[in-house]
Amino acid sequence: MADAVLLGAGLIGTQLSGTSQTGADFTGTDMTGAIDREGASMSTIELTDADNGRTITTFPGCEVVLRLPENASTGYRWETPDGVAVTSDDYMRADGLGVGGTGERRFAFTTPDGTVELTFELRRPWGDGPPDETFTIRFSLAAD
Repeated sequence: MADAVLLGAGLIGTQLSGTSQTGADFTGTDMTGAIDREGASMSTIELTDADNGRTITTFPGCEVVLRLPENASTGYRWETPDGVAVTSDDYMRADGLGVGGTGERRFAFTTPDGTVELTFELRRPWGDGPPDETFTIRFSLAAD
């Protein structure tokens, strides 16, 4: 990437190890989840429902923020899979919408140690049946 210009390029989840960033201009570039060549996370990995089914290559301990649509007034709520160390779990109501309006659930957690698949489930806590929706993401460890 010597003398590269990446204006406006999206590098979400991109691994930059083994590349030279000498002379690179990252102006306006979305570096969310990018990993530098020394293996340090350059920022938080942000995921949405559009990332359902993706595999993310990362290092253990990177911060992940997952935003999923949710309507709190229906009783349905996103549940985290066992073993996920959630550091934040918040519901954000959409601006301007009152009772019955939609919003999003925001989870923050660190990537697990090891290659793992996580499935979040949208369900009513008192329900016995299958979840109404699922969101699955796989984390794969980057080579050092």
